Amino acid sequence: PVGRGNQCYRGAVTGKRGSALALGDVIDGKYQLVDLAGEGPSHVLYRAEHIGIQRPVEVKMLAPHLPRGGPDAAALLRESRAAGSVAHRNVRSVVDSGVDDAGRPFVVYEALQGQTVAELVAANPSGLLPERAATLVLELLEGLGAIHRGGVVHRNLRPETIWIVPVRGGGEIVKIGGL
Repeated sequence: PVGRGNQCYRGAVTGKRGSALALGDVIDGKYQLVDLAGEGPSHVLYRAEHIGIQRPVEVKMLAPHLPRGGPDAAALLRESRAAGSVAHRNVRSVVDSGVDDAGRPFVVYEALQGQTVAELVAANPSGLLPERAATLVLELLEGLGAIHRGGVVHRNLRPETIWIVPVRGGGEIVKIGGL
């Protein structure tokens, strides 16, 4: 199962905006929806699994109440191109994008495991060691530099969109999401 402690289950995903997709559905013949990860005004975010390689991913889809050919759909496709143009170790990778059988655009991102900066701060009310804080800030700045060099402006940078991801062999890396 994919996700951050959530159980994999099958059933209708209704959420606050009444999504028409169901957990277990397969998008683009490759991505099986595992869990509802969140919703925004114009999108629904699912935890999913790439069926062929059994890799966890996250699929961001146009919210079902929005028109398939409207400005929000066009914005999601622009987001996929912009985010996909930035390749940097400190920026969450775009894995794929497209339009599903119902005409809804989607973007597939690498799944991030770890904790957000918001969670890190909440878990450490007395603060972080200065060395760790400096390392995290430098990695964040490297990622933002790559985003800006790619001609992209991150309009949603906040503690909930910055991840601290453990790496094999120890250590951690900052990953910027939410593009």
